[in-house]
Amino acid sequence: MIPLGTDRDPNRPTPATFSIAALCVAVAVTAAFQLGRGDTTLVGSNPMPRIIGALAVLPGHGWEVWRWVTYALTHDWLSIWHLIGNMIFLLAFGRAVERRLGSWGFIGLFVAASILSGLTQEWLEPRGILVGASGAICGVTGAFLALFPRARVRFLNLFILLGVFSLPAPIAVGIQVFFDLYGLMGANAGVAYGAHLAGYVAGFGAMVVLLKVGWLSRTEWDVVYAWKQRSRRKAMRDAVDASQRGGLWQAPARDSTPSPAEPTPPPVAPPDATARRALALQDDNTAAAEWAHLPPELQSKFTSAELLRMGNMLASHQLWKEAVRAWTVAIPKLDGGAQADDVRLLAAVVSWKRIGDGAGALAFLDGLCERASQQAKQAAATLRAEVASA
Repeated sequence: MIPLGTDRDPNRPTPATFSIAALCVAVAVTAAFQLGRGDTTLVGSNPMPRIIGALAVLPGHGWEVWRWVTYALTHDWLSIWHLIGNMIFLLAFGRAVERRLGSWGFIGLFVAASILSGLTQEWLEPRGILVGASGAICGVTGAFLALFPRARVRFLNLFILLGVFSLPAPIAVGIQVFFDLYGLMGANAGVAYGAHLAGYVAGFGAMVVLLKVGWLSRTEWDVVYAWKQRSRRKAMRDAVDASQRGGLWQAPARDSTPSPAEPTPPPVAPPDATARRALALQDDNTAAAEWAHLPPELQSKFTSAELLRMGNMLASHQLWKEAVRAWTVAIPKLDGGAQADDVRLLAAVVSWKRIGDGAGALAFLDGLCERASQQAKQAAATLRAEVASA
C-alpha cells in the first residue's frame, strides 16, 4: 500500500518538506556517482561512497555530533528503494504537518526526531552504521497523528484489491507501528525498527506537549481537542442516562399500545436498503453487487467514500465498466481535491487498459487539475501518448 496523501494536504507550497526531499535525492545521486567512480571509503571491511562516510553515523564517530542530524539525509547506496520509500512517506505526511508548524517548526521537528531516533537505535544496536531518514519521517508521521487524528489517509493498493483506499489516520499509522513492532522482535534484521518507534513517540509526544502548554495553537482537528470532546460527550451521556432513570427530566410514560382499528402498515424498504445494509456490515462484495443494479439517481446518493469502496470492490472482481461508473459518480463529490485526481488517473488507466475505451480515458485525463502532482501529470502524459499511438 502506497500512501498518496491525506485530506489535510495544504494548497500552498511547503518549502521545507520539498527541500529535505531534494537534499536526500542530491546526496543519493552524489553517492551513486562516487560509487561508480570508485570514490569510496572503508568502514571496517565495507566500502561506501565518500559522502555517506562523511554524513552517516559510523562506529567510533558518534562524538561528531553533526552526524546525528546529517545521517537522515543518507540512504542505502546499493538500492534506490530505501530512498523512494522514505520520500513517499515524507511527502504524504510532511506537507500537512508543515502547514501547521510552519517551515522552521517542521525543520525543528525533523531534526529533533532524527537525533532522538538515532540515539535510540545506537542504544539498541551499539557500533552499527546508521543511515536513512526513516526515524525522522516516523517523527513526522507521529506528529501528523497528534495534529490530525480525525484525518483520512489515501493509499494506492496494487495487490489483490486494485484501487485507491481511504483509511482513518489512527488505523493508517497504527498499521505502520504494528509492522515496526513486529520487525523489532526479529522479523527482519538490518532495519532500524527501534529508530522508527522512537520517531513515532517523539513526534506524537512533542505535539501533545506543545498543544497542552499553548505553544502551538489548538484546532478542532488535534488530539487534545478530540480528547476533550470525548470527555464532554461522556459527561453528556451520563447526564442523559441519569435523567432517564428518574427525576424532573423524566418524561411521563405513555400508552404505546397500537389501536386495533388503525393497524400500522409494514414498512417498505427503499431500493438501496440492501446495499446500505451491506456497507454497514462491511460486506463490500454484496454492497457493490447491489449498487451496480440501482438506477443512476439512487447510485448518486451514496457518499464519495462509499462509492470508492464500490469501485474498488467491483475492480477486484474484474467488473471494469461498473467500477469505472462508480468512480465516475464519486469524482464530483471529491470537490476537485488531490484524491479526485488520483481517482481520475485510476479510472483512465482502467478505461484504456481493461475496457479499451480511449475516448473515455482521455475524458478522465482532461479533468486533471493544474495542481495535480508531478507523478500524476507524467503518468497522464504517458497514457495520452499510448492512446494516441493506438
